[in-house]
Amino acid sequence: MKLTELIDTLTMGYLSNHVMGNISETTGLPIHLAKFIPMVNAGLMDLHKKFVIRKEEVRIMCSASINRYELTPEFIYLDGYPMTSEIVRIMEVYDKTGALCTMDNISNVSAKYAEHTKELINGYGINIMLPAFNVIGTPKGYEGILKILYQAGATKIPTVKEGLNVSASVVTVDLPYNYLDALCMYVCSRIFTTILPDQGLTAANGIASTYLRMYDEECQRIMLLGLSNEGVAGEYDNFEKGGWV
Repeated sequence: MKLTELIDTLTMGYLSNHVMGNISETTGLPIHLAKFIPMVNAGLMDLHKKFVIRKEEVRIMCSASINRYELTPEFIYLDGYPMTSEIVRIMEVYDKTGALCTMDNISNVSAKYAEHTKELINGYGINIMLPAFNVIGTPKGYEGILKILYQAGATKIPTVKEGLNVSASVVTVDLPYNYLDALCMYVCSRIFTTILPDQGLTAANGIASTYLRMYDEECQRIMLLGLSNEGVAGEYDNFEKGGWV
């Protein structure tokens, strides 16, 4: 969706009676756009963590002398593949034979390195360790290509200075339309949240907590109606790790 569509939905609906919904006659954008964008970005990040909205793929060349690889944008990938977005979680790994690798839970890292082999086990590839969300551990002595599919994080909207004339119709919001209402509810929960000296971060008159509850309910609705092709991130992890497909 485009930023202008999100702004219209918020300013003409959810925030029509709130100061954050006021539009500048000069730019046609919210007067408080500079405060508005970080809240939108926070919502994008949360939704991209809750749902597998986009998958990305990278390939790396492993060396026999290295068995730990941190997948960051600065890492040198094969074929010039840059990492276009942050990793939320590693979903699938394929070894140099093209076989799907097994992946251990982070709690099973311990002494299993000594047990890894380069042979296929029960039709699967090598066993990969995941000591962190963006770190891959390979069996001792493994060398060759690994193809990694990961759940990608959101691409943030660039922040702008107040008063800057930005064409919102050309700024892309990294989110399908199915999630528009959920994003609006998240943004409203942030807008109606205040900081009180004696209580810290708290919901103003319960409005913020109401919007947050609506946000959670909308995410559940998206899942139940099958509007998200991938479902909620991590929902079936333990089931699959138990050996079930």
